[in-house]
Amino acid sequence: MKKRSLLLGLTAALTVASAAALGGCSVQSVQYENAHLYTVGETTIDQEVRSLDIGWLAGGVEIVLHDENTVVVEEEAARDLEASETVRYYLDGSTLRVRFCEAGKWRLKSLPEKTLTVKLPRALVLHTLAVETVSADLNADGLAAERLEVDTVSGKADIQNASVTEYADLDTTSGDITLALTSDIKEISVDTTSGKTRVSALSVEAFSVDTTSGGVQLTARTALKAADIDSTSGNIVLYLPANAAFSLEFETVSGDFESDFATVKSGESYICGENGYEYSVESVSADVTVKKIVE
Repeated sequence: MKKRSLLLGLTAALTVASAAALGGCSVQSVQYENAHLYTVGETTIDQEVRSLDIGWLAGGVEIVLHDENTVVVEEEAARDLEASETVRYYLDGSTLRVRFCEAGKWRLKSLPEKTLTVKLPRALVLHTLAVETVSADLNADGLAAERLEVDTVSGKADIQNASVTEYADLDTTSGDITLALTSDIKEISVDTTSGKTRVSALSVEAFSVDTTSGGVQLTARTALKAADIDSTSGNIVLYLPANAAFSLEFETVSGDFESDFATVKSGESYICGENGYEYSVESVSADVTVKKIVE
């Protein structure tokens, strides 16, 4: 995934590991573009917001809907916060950018865990929702966006009842990601090391996966039109509608293929029905299972 404007000196994973190993003595740099333009503190915005870009380190991120025509940014911590530890925001045109704290050098273990709550108008359809976290968990219910980007190191992400129509990019190191869509979507991309990813949607035009040991599960209720999957040891499970027709090319070293659908094997391909959608899977010690959705 392309990194946005939140940078933690080294990579986020290395930053967290070094801070833990040195008992909180590690000093790293929290940086983001145009830091001098950010305003300190919570806010209520009544101007147009078309995109939301969040960078959050520790604690949690909650995205909720409300009946007002404003975007509200609030945070909660277990202790009083210094001004430098307080949330920052910047309305960059129609993009609202929210950051965890003041840019600069920090002893990362001294940073407080904080819960960020962003309230969005119920009728708002965002162009892009981008959330980057280190150990913070992300929870959202009912949001609507054309594009979704989630990038986490160890934090979990749970997004329910969402409408994302164009593109979802899910990138995790060890944090689990759940994305439950109520819409069709053109493209879903999953990149995981050991975190588990579960995605469901109506129809999916293109599904791509790059995983090391993280398991990936996709449910496409009406159609999965294309899939390109590369897995080392993370098992892949695809749930498809009962009338699905597909040709799945499976290049593997020690991985197994199982299917609820009747298939005919031709070379490295498993074929179900005629004129089906084409899927490609490369695996090392990873199993692929295709299951039939039972209504």
